Amino acid sequence: MSGEDIATVTRSFGAATRLAAEAGFDAVEIHAGHGYLISQFLSPFTNRRRDRYGGALEGRMRFMQGIMHEVRAAAGADDVPPADATPAADPTPDLAPLPAARALCSSDGDGTTRRSAHAVDVGGAAD
Repeated sequence: MSGEDIATVTRSFGAATRLAAEAGFDAVEIHAGHGYLISQFLSPFTNRRRDRYGGALEGRMRFMQGIMHEVRAAAGADDVPPADATPAADPTPDLAPLPAARALCSSDGDGTTRRSAHAVDVGGAAD
């Protein structure tokens, strides 16, 4: 994916959140497990990028952090419930539930420190 493609997908999550709110939904779920697109960015086994979206956990989480930023902005959500991470089948230590939840909730991708997220599912493909 090009940087432009990543930006388009990220903005689409915000647009979908706005549509869900307009339709009367109270919540949205960002699914980041089971080999889907976000999971592919998170996993060092599938993410072989050599740009700012790859490498160490910080880079691999940048895509999801951008998505969470767009979703929060679209929902008007600043104060949200604590993060909940489900067990990961991924044997990578930095994707274990607690480190992944901490990393995801610590920054919104724009330098803003966050201490919570709606919910975080960092389950692996074998879940």
